[in-house]
Amino acid sequence: MPKPNVEAERSVIGAILIAADKVLPHIISELSAEDFLVPEYRNIFKAIQWMFHANKPVDFVTVLGNLSNDNGYKVLMAEAVEATPSTGNFKSYVALVKKAAALDRAYYHALDLMREIESGEDLQACQDAAIRASEAFNISQREDSCGAAEG
Repeated sequence: MPKPNVEAERSVIGAILIAADKVLPHIISELSAEDFLVPEYRNIFKAIQWMFHANKPVDFVTVLGNLSNDNGYKVLMAEAVEATPSTGNFKSYVALVKKAAALDRAYYHALDLMREIESGEDLQACQDAAIRASEAFNISQREDSCGAAEG
């Protein structure tokens, strides 16, 4: 079973909190909330994504305010800022998050394919599941700047 790249997810969030003006437009166009496999980082990114699309300022305090000041998020966000080695490498962090998400999606689509094959009922359903598993590896730039969920 694929594992999240916790360090990369943390560094993406950290880079956003450190230099939102510089990195956020690129990150929003590349990642969706579903690419974050750690639920807490996914929730933080959802808040950031909403704020970006609503033209709200994005920084530590404003994001935390949109997460209802939950103390757990405060700690995670502080750790993300502290642990981010460099905002200059944010594109590398994004690529690592995308890779982990693609592997995760492919894994679950492959499980669906195995279930279809085992049932032996519908060849078209098997083909469709195989296509979804294969398409999960397409990690090119998102066409939808809103970062809508895939499959």
